[in-house]
Amino acid sequence: MRICAELIDALRYKLRMFGIPIDGPANVFCDNNLVVINATIPTSPAGIMRIAKVKTDENLADVFTKSLPGPKLQYLMTLILW
Repeated sequence: MRICAELIDALRYKLRMFGIPIDGPANVFCDNNLVVINATIPTSPAGIMRIAKVKTDENLADVFTKSLPGPKLQYLMTLILW
C-alpha cells in the first residue's frame, strides 16, 4: 500500500504539471483486511487515497496477477467486460 500511495502521489503531481486538475482522492481496492485496516488509520496518506475492501472472489486484479482456473478466470473477465 505504501508503494501504491507513492505512485498515486507521483501520478497526481504529473497530471497537475500537465494542467489537469485533480479533485478528490483516488479509489484503491484491496482484498487484504489487515492492509485495509492499517491504511485507514489517521496517520495514513489521507486525502490522496480512499481505500475500500473488495471480496477476494471478486478481485479483478487477480486476472492480471495470478494464474487462475478456467471458471474463475471467465467469471472475473465477465466482470471486467460488463
